[in-house]
Order: sequence, then structure tokens, then C-alpha cells
Amino acid sequence: MERKEINVFGTSFLDLLSGALAAVIILFVIVPKMSSADQQAMEEITQAGIQVTELAEMMQQLENSVPQEQFDAIMQQIEELQNTIERLSEQVNTMQQQLAQSRQENERLRQEIEQLRQQAEQAEQQRQRIAELEEQLNRQRQASQVGRIFGVDAELGVVCLWRENIDVDLYVTDLNTNETCFYHKKITAFGQLNEDITSRENSDDDRYELFYQRHIKPGRYRIAVNIYSQASMSNASSAHVEGYVTLHPGKANEIKIPYRRITLTTPGQMVTIGVLTVTENNINLQQQ
Repeated sequence: MERKEINVFGTSFLDLLSGALAAVIILFVIVPKMSSADQQAMEEITQAGIQVTELAEMMQQLENSVPQEQFDAIMQQIEELQNTIERLSEQVNTMQQQLAQSRQENERLRQEIEQLRQQAEQAEQQRQRIAELEEQLNRQRQASQVGRIFGVDAELGVVCLWRENIDVDLYVTDLNTNETCFYHKKITAFGQLNEDITSRENSDDDRYELFYQRHIKPGRYRIAVNIYSQASMSNASSAHVEGYVTLHPGKANEIKIPYRRITLTTPGQMVTIGVLTVTENNINLQQQ
């Protein structure tokens, strides 16, 4: 029988040897490449683990070594702390509720403010609309006053004003026909008198006498004033008369001529203001 050759370096042994060699190579290749910071971190971790273990042992020893009275005192303090925490929690809950209510109130106030702001905007729009309507009304009123003097439709007017409680009369005479318009004959062919002022109740009475022509009647007219009678003078000793003549009142081409102030002191004292010359588009007052 043949004898078999014994091979001590079998496959399994070679595998084991290769693995060991690989492990050695890994140790020589990887370990030297670890940085010093990594090594220090690993050491700190290891040390922390040791300290945790020691702390656990100290806590166990402390638990076993604390007297019952101190333990009870500590538990009482813990219970008080828990009660305090509960109270604080309740206060926090209350404050949270109050905060929620405050937020609701703030939201309600914000909505009210928004409503008030909208109302203010609407009021401002209404105010502007009212102002526009008033402006339109003023324009209409001004337009309606065109060709009017003191509310009277007229193209020519002679205004006579005084403040005293005296019966002053206005006379306008057509020099072409010698016809006179006055208190006794208010309506004539060339014009008319609006009112005969015989007395005044007080100084605030601002009534006036007005001669006017609804349509222009060219010509020459004498304008005069006088005091009616002694009885009409009341307590006043004189009357101070002033006024003006106007053509096309309220229009763009209006002409207005004031006349001099006249003082009347004697009843029946007829004072001529001047002679008025009237054309279709112009007037001229020659005062005396």
C-alpha cells in the first residue's frame, strides 16, 4: 500500500494565515492614520463612561446612606415643589385664558375700528357730496341772480340807503318827458319803485329804496332825494344817504357807479344826486 504524503499547510490553515495577515495589515494601515483629535475624543468618551459608572455607584451609595428624616425632608421639599409647579401651571393656564380673551377683545376692537374707519370714509364721502351739492346750489343761485338786483329782475337799478329812522324819499325823473317815479307814483313808463321806506325800527333795519328798469330804456334821468316831513324825522336830526347806480347787475359786463354821500337835515329839502345817462351798454352819472 502506498503511503500518503502529509501536507501540514492545508487550505484551512492558509485561509487562517491569510486572515491574520490581513488583520495585521489593516492595523498597520488604518490605526496610524487616526488623528490625535479623534484619539482624544475616544479617550474622553471612555473617561465619560467611567465617570458615569462612578456617578451611578455614588448615587447608589448616597441613597443607602441618607437618613430617613433627611429623606423625608427631601421628599417634603419635592412635594412642595410639585405643589408650587401645579400652582404655577394653574396660573399659566389662567394667563393663557386671559391672553385668549385679550386676543378676542383685540380682534373685536379691531373690527369696531375698521367699521368706524369705514363709517368715517362714508361720512367724508357724504361731506364731499354735500359740498358738491352746495357748490352746485351756489352756482345755480348765482346764475339765478344774473340780471337781478336785490332779488328783482332788472337791467338797471338806482339804490338809495340810509340808517336813520327818517322817511327819506327817492325821486327819479325822466328828463325827456318830465315824468317822475317816486312814492306817490311807483310805476311809470320808464321804470318803477320797489318800496317806500317811511320808518325804521332800529339801526339793523337795512331796507332800501330801489328804482329799477326791467329792460333798458335809454335816456337821461335826474336822481334826487329828500325828507318827507318834520314828523318823519323822529328823534334823528339828519339822514345820511348813500347808494349807487348799476347796469346789468350780476353779469360779467356789470357797471356799478357809487354816488356821493348826502346829508339831509330839513324836511322838504330836495337834493339832486346827479343826472344819469343810460344807453344799451353803458351808464354815466354826472354828480352834482
